[in-house]
Amino acid sequence: MKTSRRSLTILAMALVCILTFCVKASQAGAEPKIRHFVAFAFKDSASPEQRDSVVKAFLELRKTVPEVQSIEAGPNNSPEHLNKGLTHAFLVTFASEKDRDTYLTHPEHEKFKKFALPFVSDALVIDFSGKK
Repeated sequence: MKTSRRSLTILAMALVCILTFCVKASQAGAEPKIRHFVAFAFKDSASPEQRDSVVKAFLELRKTVPEVQSIEAGPNNSPEHLNKGLTHAFLVTFASEKDRDTYLTHPEHEKFKKFALPFVSDALVIDFSGKK
């Protein structure tokens, strides 16, 4: 039995629709990503090199803590001047709350906190999900 080109096109389009529906359905039940926002104010006594070493050590957590999906970081550059003395920001992304919770007690995170504490005068942490 010969299959016409039109029948194959219709079959292919139906398959694409079914796969798209399956992917969207599986994502609908997926837990939203967790964003972990951290901002630091450094002590006046912290040298530029010490500040840079803290930033570098924070970024290294994406390599040493498997639950970390990504880390974005940078110094404040807002012209609004509402940073309340916090000068460096970090946005850490996790697949789930469970992964974030694992990170919070992970030995590498604990090691980072001990390293950074002597240079940091204040910190702000806010976690949120990507829920709309």
